[in-house]
Amino acid sequence: MAGMTCFDVDHESFSGQRDGDVVILHFKHNRMFLTTDLRQTGALNDFLRRVARDATIRSTAVIGPPAGGGREEYLRFFNRALQPNAPEWVTLRLYNAFDSFILGAVNSEKAVVVGARGEQPTDYLGLMLACDRRVCSEDLSFVNAHLELGLAPAAGTAFFVAQALGRDRAMELLLSTEPLVASRMLELGLVDEVVPPDELEAATVAAAHRYAAAPAGSIAAVKRLLSFVVRDLPSYLSQETAVADRISSDARSHFS
Repeated sequence: MAGMTCFDVDHESFSGQRDGDVVILHFKHNRMFLTTDLRQTGALNDFLRRVARDATIRSTAVIGPPAGGGREEYLRFFNRALQPNAPEWVTLRLYNAFDSFILGAVNSEKAVVVGARGEQPTDYLGLMLACDRRVCSEDLSFVNAHLELGLAPAAGTAFFVAQALGRDRAMELLLSTEPLVASRMLELGLVDEVVPPDELEAATVAAAHRYAAAPAGSIAAVKRLLSFVVRDLPSYLSQETAVADRISSDARSHFS
C-alpha cells in the first residue's frame, strides 16, 4: 500500500498507527479529555484532520485510556478549575475539546469505533455515544462524578442518553449515585459489545475492520443520513457550555 499517509505517531497523550484501511488511536491516560494544554488538544485535532482527509482510510478504532483514575482525575481537575482564582477559560477549553471530538466523530465520513475500560466519569459516556459502535470491557463503569461538585454532565452526555433512552430514563441515570456498569449498559443498548479486559483492543479493531469492508461512499452516505437525527447537536453543545459556565461561576463563589 505504498504512497499512503503514515499515521504512526507517538504523542505524550496518545499514539496512532495504521492497520490497512483502519487507523488505530490509543489514548494513554484520562487527562487527554481533562486538559487545558493546547499542545495536546492541537496535536490530537491535527491527527484526526489528517485521518479525515485521507480517502484510503475507511474507519477509525479509538482505544480509551487504561483503567483507573477516572473519577479522581475528574474531581482533581474541577476542584482546581472551580477555585476563585482559576481563570474562567479553563473549563471553556475543556468543553471545546469535548465538542471538537464529538462533532468530529459525528460528522466524519469514516466509521468510528470506540473501546473503553475501567472506571470513567459519565462525561466519557457522551464521547462514546458520539461514535458509531461502542465496545467495552467487563470492568467498565461510569460514575456521576459531576454530582459530587454540583455540576452537570458534559460532552453531550445528556443529549445522547436522552436520544437513546428517552428523557425520563436519562434523568434517572444522570442523577444516580450508583455506578453504571458494563452489563447494565449492554442491557440498555448504550454499548454494543462487552468483552474481557484483555480482549478489548482486538475486539475494537475487529469491529473497525468490519465497517471498513463496506464501500467508502456507502459509509459516508449512511453517516450523513444518520447525522440528520442529531442536527440539533451543535446547538445543544453551545447550550451545554453556557449552562456549565453559569454553574461554574456559582461554584467559584461558593469556594471563596
